[in-house]
Amino acid sequence: MERDILIRRHIERYAIVRQFVYGRTVDCACGVGYGTHLLAKNADVTAIYGIDADGAAIAHARREFSGERIEFLQGTLEAVTLPDIDCLVSLETIEHLVDPRALHAFASRCGVREVIVSFPSKKTTHYNPHHHWDLTVQDVLEIFAEEYVLLNTFSYTFDTQFVHLGRLARGGARARRFRGDRR
Repeated sequence: MERDILIRRHIERYAIVRQFVYGRTVDCACGVGYGTHLLAKNADVTAIYGIDADGAAIAHARREFSGERIEFLQGTLEAVTLPDIDCLVSLETIEHLVDPRALHAFASRCGVREVIVSFPSKKTTHYNPHHHWDLTVQDVLEIFAEEYVLLNTFSYTFDTQFVHLGRLARGGARARRFRGDRR
């Protein structure tokens, strides 16, 4: 029963961020692919790439959730490069990374315009051996400060924090962005 609740809540997180994605989108640490599939339901998404290091998970995702605009890639954030990405979605991933700056390095390398990150808003490293970090919004802002500015932040239930970032224009000026400003 608890596992079912956790899965439903994970699906709800994808449903929440689906409204923000568009263009060429990456779902980082996509697992078995259901979240990537949900994000692809947004008509503003022209292509979506689900990336995960687990080969078995990617094989399952390809079997169950492939689609016309969906591609699943096996690899780590450090190994994959995709040019001209509009949105990067990273749900419940950054706290698992040995170096959370790898997420920023990926976004920078791929020219990501917007980043949506979610993470536990409570301390979890003391009971979850897979979590390396207990992050705050300020931590995420500092990780991305060199190239991104805060667009929005919000909480989901009592335990999840979302941070939505936008890329700065060259020279450090805030990027001009509005709904019609898409490639």
